[in-house]
Amino acid sequence: MDISKGRSNPAFILLGSFFFLAPFAAPLGFQIYFLAATIWRQVHFFDLLALILYDTGLESLKGASMERSQHQALVIIDVQNDFCPGGALAVAGGDEIISKINQMQQSYARIVLTQDWHPASHRSFASAHQDKAPYDMVQMPYGDQILWPDHCVQGSSGAAFHADLETDKADLILRKGTNPLIDSYSAFFENDHHTTTGLEGYFRDRGVVSLLFVGLATDFCVRYSAIDAAKLGFDVSVDLSACRAIDLNGSLKDALDDMRAHNIHIIGQ
Repeated sequence: MDISKGRSNPAFILLGSFFFLAPFAAPLGFQIYFLAATIWRQVHFFDLLALILYDTGLESLKGASMERSQHQALVIIDVQNDFCPGGALAVAGGDEIISKINQMQQSYARIVLTQDWHPASHRSFASAHQDKAPYDMVQMPYGDQILWPDHCVQGSSGAAFHADLETDKADLILRKGTNPLIDSYSAFFENDHHTTTGLEGYFRDRGVVSLLFVGLATDFCVRYSAIDAAKLGFDVSVDLSACRAIDLNGSLKDALDDMRAHNIHIIGQ
């Protein structure tokens, strides 16, 4: 910051001329003199204040704030067409959170988007099981699995992000559920709770320690992503004002209780 540049400004020079010449013009000159002197003192005051801030390093506070933000990330879960009204697995009000999420992105230097990305005939689809209907429960090698309507099939319009969602600021788009034999609610692990997605390593390598989760749906992919993050040692928050739930047979209450039991900060209620 070069304080001297301001003194070469023509307005600055003119004001200084008034300060020195005004006393010689009477009687109006005295009025001009006092006005000019007042403004001159104010200009020098702000000059001096800027110099003090610069020399004492307080200007580095902006840099410190940016440095802190590098340790925080916004994780936006599955804001896709099939999870919004009119989609194959629509979450009521799923599109209502998009404007809020777009605003939130302006406050984060690190943003991750997740995207359900299933192959056709995925084993979590009811259509892949004879005599089964959506929302039936079956046993898979990794445990209980709710069967879903076909949704977010790779390359389909339903798998695309909602058109209103801003995606340009994202550092990473993580596609999950790509293994045809295992579902993946969490952004960190597939539903076998063993196979990783690599997201933990991505955050560790960048020094991220604090995560805020938003998106769809509160009681499934947001829930399991947040809980896995907490188990991995991250500081985790979920903003309910930027989430919507399926709430299948009380699943929303179960999700909130489960997240609180894992010391996840629930905000936006």
